[in-house]
Amino acid sequence: MRPTLPRWLLGCALATACTGAAPAARQPPPTALVPPTDAAPASDAAAPAPPAPVFSVAERLPEGRGLIFAERPGATVTLHPAQGPDVALADGEAVTFVDETTSVGQGDSTATVEARGVRGAVPNARVVTEARLSRSADGRTAVFSAVFTCGDLCHVEVWLLKPDGARTRITDNAVPDTVVAWSPDGARVAVGSGPLQVVTLADGRVAEVADVTAPAWAPDGALFARGTLTDDAVFVVTDGAPPRRLFGAPGRPPAPAEGESSPDPTPVVLERDGRVLRAEFRRGARTVTVRAGRDGRPTPALSPQATAAEGFAREQVVACNAERARLHEDAVFPRGTTVTALRPAPPRGFVTRIERPGVAAIEVVVDVRARQIRHPRGPSVALGGGLDFCPPAVWLGPHND
Repeated sequence: MRPTLPRWLLGCALATACTGAAPAARQPPPTALVPPTDAAPASDAAAPAPPAPVFSVAERLPEGRGLIFAERPGATVTLHPAQGPDVALADGEAVTFVDETTSVGQGDSTATVEARGVRGAVPNARVVTEARLSRSADGRTAVFSAVFTCGDLCHVEVWLLKPDGARTRITDNAVPDTVVAWSPDGARVAVGSGPLQVVTLADGRVAEVADVTAPAWAPDGALFARGTLTDDAVFVVTDGAPPRRLFGAPGRPPAPAEGESSPDPTPVVLERDGRVLRAEFRRGARTVTVRAGRDGRPTPALSPQATAAEGFAREQVVACNAERARLHEDAVFPRGTTVTALRPAPPRGFVTRIERPGVAAIEVVVDVRARQIRHPRGPSVALGGGLDFCPPAVWLGPHND
């Protein structure tokens, strides 16, 4: 009997050529791949994701703009829109600030913001705006405060923010009227809201001083504060020692209305290069003004001419800052600027010293009757720090005399 050949070998014998290998399965012809009309180009798919924002207050924030502020660097804050899913906003992400809700009895306070085309609510203390900052003289470091909850009273978070994004919580139990005062050398900042908090910038150390608030620094670095509770006297605050009482006024501050907290007294105003302290004391419907020296002894009031010169100069300081703000420029006179009438300047002027934190002090001649402020050496002398950009009818400088 003839042997039967395997079918594959039989096929090989009948073929015109045989390699000895089993034939491959028959494949259909290749089909050209046509990308969908709405597909993104390959180059777009490989594009890198945008870098994550970095939180920093080194630059001033335009009006209506804000930054998301997380308690920890790099964390996220949840935005809750009226419709649609929640959105996780990155620390340092720019947003449009719309409004805030901070009413007594409402509980947690919220801010309405717009980000990534979505409007929604975030915790109120998680948004930094320029209005919520008290900046240092160089403008790069700031104290940030915002209401975060309101029960019978509203409570405020206060933070120290550095230009590299570092943050230190100063307190989370402040009241809304927070007073911030930067030391003349910029090394410390005092925050008065409830107990006084003194923060050292180099290491972020926070020292709490009980029973005083409303801080003010003298040009030589002395720190003064006002008493809380029933004694609103003026105190001097020294490291490592209890505050020392300097002077007060007869009577006691008025009791707060029902459902309200007792308002903090206003900080002292330093006159005569810091040698004289002026304090206002609320006594019922009237306000008592007391001037005293560093030793607490009463000091005679200013002459009417000196008082008028100081008042007019302060008005123009405010006007100058308002004009700079309209031009979207930094204020010439930062917080902590003091105006002190020094001596008469015949025939109708009064030499007045203007001291600005972080900027050299200047002495100008204030002529209240002529409504002018001029440099004693004449209009050809440049006034430092941008004073020549102030209202031309008032400040007589090289560009507007």
